[in-house]
Amino acid sequence: MYREEIRHTAECAFQRAIIHNKQSILDNQTVTWLDIELPVDISGHSRGRCIDLIGIDNEKNYVICELKFRKNYRDNGNPEKAAKQLRGYLKLIKLNHKAFDDDYHHTNAMPINWEKVAKGHTRLIIVANKAYWDSYLGKRRKGQTYDTKGVECFSVSITEDTFMNQKATNETYIPYMPNEGLIWNKIR
Repeated sequence: MYREEIRHTAECAFQRAIIHNKQSILDNQTVTWLDIELPVDISGHSRGRCIDLIGIDNEKNYVICELKFRKNYRDNGNPEKAAKQLRGYLKLIKLNHKAFDDDYHHTNAMPINWEKVAKGHTRLIIVANKAYWDSYLGKRRKGQTYDTKGVECFSVSITEDTFMNQKATNETYIPYMPNEGLIWNKIR
């Protein structure tokens, strides 16, 4: 089981809020989120290469999602690195999917057809909060570019303190996605 109640107020909270909400709207398509933090290599390391989120869209295409959440103007990696990670995860799934059976998911999550993920049209996406994309687009305007070819990029209109405000003074909490975070906007 993955933990629903957490202490974190950045990327982990973002992830839990998305899976807790169960669905997101991406460019007028609904994605139902199935699971989080699944290792896709077969090394046996508990913290091996893990996908942040996996879901399925209303056209029955699987969606593998890499999350980024900028908080307090701290650098959180660039989109090129995230896109490279996503392509690497899909490559590992294609190599290892036969080792994953129908029960390869968290018990508090939904089952995944790993063969379809490996052989079907699987979408790769990066989703981040607005502050992350503002930082990225600002760097790009200064001449820095990133290769995200084959990866869709989305922005969620939530503030950097969204989850900190939800946690307040509690030691742990269950993050949720505010209404403004339910619809994801494609970065063109």
